[in-house]
Amino acid sequence: MKSPSIILDLLCRSILFLTVCGLIGWCYETILTSILWGHFCGFFSRGLLHVPVCPIYGFFAMLLLRIFRLPFLKRQTGWKRCFWAFILGSSISTILELGCSYLLEWILGDFLWSYSGWLLNFQERISLPSSLLFGILTLLLIVAVAPAFQKLIQRLSRRMICILGCSCALVLGADLAVTLL
Repeated sequence: MKSPSIILDLLCRSILFLTVCGLIGWCYETILTSILWGHFCGFFSRGLLHVPVCPIYGFFAMLLLRIFRLPFLKRQTGWKRCFWAFILGSSISTILELGCSYLLEWILGDFLWSYSGWLLNFQERISLPSSLLFGILTLLLIVAVAPAFQKLIQRLSRRMICILGCSCALVLGADLAVTLL
């Protein structure tokens, strides 16, 4: 059985990773929609929360990294690892995005995103171009984001990780409470 301090450390690292990936997802969405709409769409017009974080990207990233720890995928290197990152990232993210769109619509009573006008979309919830973009994002996650995060986190003390993780959890939790209430 793991000690409480190890569990807290792991939880704080996970919250930090979720926050970093959520921030990257928010930046991706803000840039993409600004390009698609032909004007800057604003700092607070993406995602459910008020802070510049889209947690769905963090949850998806954590799940994808778990999948890439499977023995078959761990053995893949070089271009084969990149190939699997792109293919699985596109496929899994698309399935998750579709499922989340239904779940969030059921919970919130609102349709949070739409791919109307996008090539080969399904019920405006998913589309081929977005799936391909998610494959590229997964490739970046595996090749750049996760390794950079690991290097950064190794430089921080356990106490600093705990402080940052708890701070992010409090901010995200408070924002979610304000958003949903």
